[in-house]
Amino acid sequence: MRIGKQVKQRTLLNIGADFTIDKKYWPLLTARIEQLQQGLEPHQEELFNLADDLNQLLEATAQRYSSLMTAKLSQPLDSKTTTRDFHHVDINHVEAINTRSIGVGILALHAAQQLQLDEKLMALGFNKVDTATALGTIIGRMVSPGSELQTHDWLQNQTGLGELLGHDYGNTSLTRLYTVSDKLLKHQATLEYFLADREQTLFNLNRKIVLYDLTNTYFEGQCARNPKAKFGRSKEKRTDCPLVTLGLVLDGDGFPLSSQVFPGNASEPATLKLMLDELRDKDPFHQIKPVVIMDAGIASADNIAWLIEQDYHYLVVSREQHVKNPRDQKTPVAVRDTWDSNVVVYREVGQETGETRLYCHSEQKAKKERGESLFLRKLVLGIPAQASGKNLTRPLMPPAAPIRPRHLVPTQQGVGT
Repeated sequence: MRIGKQVKQRTLLNIGADFTIDKKYWPLLTARIEQLQQGLEPHQEELFNLADDLNQLLEATAQRYSSLMTAKLSQPLDSKTTTRDFHHVDINHVEAINTRSIGVGILALHAAQQLQLDEKLMALGFNKVDTATALGTIIGRMVSPGSELQTHDWLQNQTGLGELLGHDYGNTSLTRLYTVSDKLLKHQATLEYFLADREQTLFNLNRKIVLYDLTNTYFEGQCARNPKAKFGRSKEKRTDCPLVTLGLVLDGDGFPLSSQVFPGNASEPATLKLMLDELRDKDPFHQIKPVVIMDAGIASADNIAWLIEQDYHYLVVSREQHVKNPRDQKTPVAVRDTWDSNVVVYREVGQETGETRLYCHSEQKAKKERGESLFLRKLVLGIPAQASGKNLTRPLMPPAAPIRPRHLVPTQQGVGT
């Protein structure tokens, strides 16, 4: 570059250490960048007479470096300049290149900054690049859930998040995403406690209730090196694949408090004590024990006894087989009575345990279950005709099983069915 009477070199762009394009293609790449800077169309016969995948790589790289050069060389207008400089633009021939989405990313980044997540990551020893990578990984999972590979593609080709953070995700390797994900996992407990505390500060949450549930997911392949990948009962009906079990604790407003990954063959009831003890160690409730809500899969007799022993209040779906129909009781209460929904409840306090049980009956749900039960019996048993009488087409089936109420409400010490 000539500056006055002297010719000096000037670094327009540092391409970084991860630049992997073969040196023999550099002249083609620089020629294409120059064309983009001048607003010219590419000469296909000169620049891109190559394989399609190499074509796409060179074009994407040229587009990215051209954008970075434009941003670096752009200078703000001098507000003191009074000279007007007008140019004509043909709006019918304006072309948008390297377009990125930004809307949802702005909201997610704003939420992360309100929670001071970026500051916490720096305090945990993340450098500036790793902090930007961590935020990109987290926000990518929020906006476009997927693997690290998919998140890497999203960061490089689909989002304008890098512009908001002042970070070039084009220079971020996939290996760095894996490395940063491992660092986040290492600090999981610290980050969960920090975020729960920040949410409490920002929203003044009432955490007198916690909800605990589990699910599982499966892996394709054997996952021989993953000690938690075990065969078990898949909720997605993939019993042919190894599983991991995912446990999550939420507060009453739906904010996560704690999470854990268990082996795929873990007993669901056995995980409750582990999760509540972990919450107690983090102490997001400030010594106030919450009401624990869980479904029948976790509400074993041992767990109920342990909750009572630890002075927890609880709300559960009972596993008891003997139930009462509220319509047969003397003091049922209709909590909903409309043209499309009729729900009756009956409340009973156990004399021995002090538990409050709430038996619920929905006529619409009962009809639906009777219909499903009838269909399944027909499907499995067939429709044998009665041997006597003239009606030879009437189905012969066993009597329908009684319908169990399934809903509960809080009690003085707990709840029942």
